[in-house]
Amino acid sequence: MANLGLSDVLVRSENKTLLPIFNRLRQRNDIMSHLQWKEASHKTYHRFLHRSSEPSGSFVALGEGISGSRSEVGVVIEPMGVLKDLSEIPEDIVRVSQNPMQFRFDEDVAFLDGLAKKLVASIFYGSQASDANAFNGLSTRYNALSKFNVVGAGGSGGSDTSAWIISNSADDGVAVIYPAGSGSAGITMRDRGMQYVDQSASNNARVFSVFTEFEFAMGLAVADHRAALRYCNIEPTTNIFDITEFIDLCKEAWDLSTTRAYVNRLVWGQVQKAALAQSGNSITYPEDSLGRQATAIFGMPFHMVEQLGSEATVS
Repeated sequence: MANLGLSDVLVRSENKTLLPIFNRLRQRNDIMSHLQWKEASHKTYHRFLHRSSEPSGSFVALGEGISGSRSEVGVVIEPMGVLKDLSEIPEDIVRVSQNPMQFRFDEDVAFLDGLAKKLVASIFYGSQASDANAFNGLSTRYNALSKFNVVGAGGSGGSDTSAWIISNSADDGVAVIYPAGSGSAGITMRDRGMQYVDQSASNNARVFSVFTEFEFAMGLAVADHRAALRYCNIEPTTNIFDITEFIDLCKEAWDLSTTRAYVNRLVWGQVQKAALAQSGNSITYPEDSLGRQATAIFGMPFHMVEQLGSEATVS
């Protein structure tokens, strides 16, 4: 399957029950609909080749031979994690509600919101060193000022945050990966029906409960490290960072047509003020691919990500 957005994947799915799930996910987490969603090469991981060097050729004199050269590639394995949870509601509570189906849906929504927030947090902060069953997020990859595309803002208080510039180019950008053969982008919600369960081990009390199982099977692939830039060590409460520098970095993004900036609420307000100070026409409101109004600064769409929180200082 070609690289698609989440909406494209789910619209093509035969399981139409997933559409309201997607609508809920994108309403609460813009980044879920912006990133490319790519079918992995395997069920539990994605394998691809990364070109580490390219032939450069040589200038030669007339009659001089050509020695030849070749490119070099390395194999990259990106693992996936399976995020699961189970909703359990006593059947009699569901039954006495005014609208049993709506009651269960409202409870399911709470689970969807919670799992989606954890997934977004994992996209930025996931670490297999902390949780072997998870996947490595962007901060784990862009974790030192000496690394390519990691720029420090000057903060050193230990409670900093980061702003991100991310390309979702189909071929070499940042993509969410999901298991090979999944027609639902790795997202599953199963009605497990009613079951008889033990409520208390002390008195053998039992109760009928209705169950819904939730599963998000996915990971993160970065085909080219130029596809993301981390502007870290921001101290948003004390305004210790160069807003103009960040805006300039946005202007220099390598592929403006597929690039977006992601910041938390505190940084978002400061960036808008700095942009308007540079130009009264710096902020525009174009429609995104889903027909929703977006906010763009100097042509680059900006989005708030509440999961971008307090971080240790990057050195």
